[in-house]
Amino acid sequence: MSRQAPANLCPFCNEPNRCGVGDIEGCWCGKTEIPMELIELLPEQGKACICFVCVEAYKQDPREFTRLNQTGPA
Repeated sequence: MSRQAPANLCPFCNEPNRCGVGDIEGCWCGKTEIPMELIELLPEQGKACICFVCVEAYKQDPREFTRLNQTGPA
């Protein structure tokens, strides 16, 4: 059985991602650079928008972010 993460939650921290892609004014992600390396860390199952906090945390220290957010069997 596969578990699908809700589309409104960040796949890394499970907090609301505040995706505004459908809003008239657009989404915050259109105004910031999201590193491709971070996008590549998204799990195959349950892909959803990444939140601003996780994007900024990755930009500050990609190695630490990756270490804290290893995907794999728990």
